Amino acid sequence: MKKINYNFWLRRIHKWLGLIVGIQFLLWTLSGFIMSWFPIGEVRGNHLVSEEPAQTLSPSQDYVSPSVILAHFAGQDVSTLSLLLYRGHPVYQVGVGQDIFLFNALTGLDFRKIDKQDALNIAEERYAGQGKVRAVSWLEEPVGEISGVRLPLWRVDFDDDINSSLYISPDTAKIIRVRSDIWRRHDFFWMLHIMDYEERTDINNLLLVSAASVGLFIVLSGVILIFYAFGKRDFRWLLRGK
Repeated sequence: MKKINYNFWLRRIHKWLGLIVGIQFLLWTLSGFIMSWFPIGEVRGNHLVSEEPAQTLSPSQDYVSPSVILAHFAGQDVSTLSLLLYRGHPVYQVGVGQDIFLFNALTGLDFRKIDKQDALNIAEERYAGQGKVRAVSWLEEPVGEISGVRLPLWRVDFDDDINSSLYISPDTAKIIRVRSDIWRRHDFFWMLHIMDYEERTDINNLLLVSAASVGLFIVLSGVILIFYAFGKRDFRWLLRGK
């Protein structure tokens, strides 16, 4: 019976698998290097917005009882009820499922959510860059760079050198996300790194797991082939220190 040459077959498998996934190895290294180059604060756009001014509710105000507000939602599953300042006005914020409702805390009446002009004012107040407002748009359809965020949102774009965008919630008047070309480049290389070319969020996708498994095999087989390359005589020389 012919003896199997494990050294020969291991080398062939190691070589061809390395050739197949070699480009992805390069992309992993390149994307990891580029992502580590950008400070995470710049990627998230922390430098593009100023701190939100501190606002404190006045304890002397005569606020409407929460029971008056909850009466609007009789029979519904209210998940949250908060008393807070909304653009300087005391309001009750009520969460019902995925929806948020605002009520004037002094009158108990519905409170108007922010409109286009309000979104523009908020963006100009908080923006800390060097550009000017280029466009204000109302988003009801999902956008890739803010996936997972509840819609609708106001989007305010600036004409700075990194095309900054602020996403503002009409429910809370808060800046939900900050995006720029720095984030968009980082996201592109993140896509290459995790091999999720659609949603760019799944770090357990089959393609990535398969490539990583092949990579592990190549590394382990490479370690084994080192022993074949040196041979027993070389290792005896190393052990003897000669």
